[in-house]
Amino acid sequence: MADKQDNAKKDVAAEIETAVSRLEMWLEKYQKQIWIALAGIVVIAAVVFLVNRYYIQPRDVEAQDQMQMGQQLFAADNFQAALDGDSLDFIGFAAIADEYSGTASGNLANYYAAVCCFHLGKYQEAIDFANDFDDEGSINPSVIIMGVIGDSYCELGDLDNALKYYKKAYEKDNIALSSIYLRKAGNVLETQGKADEAIQLYKAIKSKYPQSPESQEADKWIERAAVSKK
Repeated sequence: MADKQDNAKKDVAAEIETAVSRLEMWLEKYQKQIWIALAGIVVIAAVVFLVNRYYIQPRDVEAQDQMQMGQQLFAADNFQAALDGDSLDFIGFAAIADEYSGTASGNLANYYAAVCCFHLGKYQEAIDFANDFDDEGSINPSVIIMGVIGDSYCELGDLDNALKYYKKAYEKDNIALSSIYLRKAGNVLETQGKADEAIQLYKAIKSKYPQSPESQEADKWIERAAVSKK
């Protein structure tokens, strides 16, 4: 029994030695290519670091200064100046999104530009800016941007796409905002003659968001949709 165990250990040791020997031969044969590949990785990492440190970050700081001025105009409902600039020091969200693309502030400018365009009746432009907004990691902006696209399609008369984006908005399951887009989706479904589907969404408002303002009105909408079926 001991001899068998010894032999097994010798076999394993031999296999390991063979594997190590083959690896050494492979490394020796391809060491030039390996060093070139490693050097390439180091160069790429260095370039990424330098670009981020000395190009993207300084540009983002510049964009942040512009964003603060734009947000003040936006809060005052001065959507035209917020979008296109005030002819003084502020260049406008549209220009920030273009000139500072690739930065966090440039990305956020797409969000503000989309909302501004919607309020100004520029619905296709609102959709375009909204589609350029990267909502990764965002919470409320992510919900709102889907809603802006839905609202814009609704204004353009494209109810199928409006419903599609309202659904994306309410599926974010945002306690403050999802009930709004459930209601809007229900309204679209009623307009399309899909009363039963609308009723299901209104009931979802009551069950999932009972504290929302929309929940207080949901029974009225359910009754309205039910009557429309008769």
